[in-house]
Amino acid sequence: MRSLKFSLYLTLVTILSTSWSAQSQIVYDTVSIKSIGPGILHYRIVAPSMPWNINVLQINLKNPYVSFETVKANDRLAGYEVVSSMAKRKSRPGRVAVGAINGDFYSSGGIPTHIQISQGEVLLRPISRPAVGFDTRNAPMIDAVTLSLKAMIDDAVATVHGINATRQTNQLILYNSSMGPTTGTNQFGTEALLRPVTPWIVNDTVVCVVESIEQRIGNMAIPKGWAILSGHGLSESTVMSRLQRGDSIRLGC
Repeated sequence: MRSLKFSLYLTLVTILSTSWSAQSQIVYDTVSIKSIGPGILHYRIVAPSMPWNINVLQINLKNPYVSFETVKANDRLAGYEVVSSMAKRKSRPGRVAVGAINGDFYSSGGIPTHIQISQGEVLLRPISRPAVGFDTRNAPMIDAVTLSLKAMIDDAVATVHGINATRQTNQLILYNSSMGPTTGTNQFGTEALLRPVTPWIVNDTVVCVVESIEQRIGNMAIPKGWAILSGHGLSESTVMSRLQRGDSIRLGC
């Protein structure tokens, strides 16, 4: 489970490679090659007879100054924003976005259809379709991924049924600030505000501290970078009832 930001770029390269070999009668012309960042070359390729205007980035993944980041419109699970706007607001002195592209298909409201991970936080569960990602060393992967999330409280282990999803009967759901300012849940459950002690990360364990607990209220506020654990029914009685303010809780595989 890694970043999806450059998934369409990699898919595009595959398509172009196939087209070049299968349609050799088409004339491609590389009209410019520019260095746009450390270890990054931009190729502009045209095929006037089609007409096609093709942009390709060649990226040295071993360059220590190169990094990938997946960005959601308005930093919310639901929402719309043009790619150029996202690149601009993620740039700052010493850190400039030099390339960006759409990374998924989207359903109503701009919600991705597949998994997305931003700064170590999972925005959405995966579906049965390959994803593109990069690990902390920029090593790429293309594979189908799964999500198995557990909440560990002392010696008890409970399954977390979803992330930023509608809480159903007897479910335990984890919400983060990508969901929006609040969880959007009804009053029929218990919610705990979790402050991370260790950074958010996938394929590892994150330690959190319970800062507050609300029962029969719902729609709990989600501070930026924090999370809410929300339980209903059996999950409420077997998991949430064990929690007290100040407790440590571990979230991981």
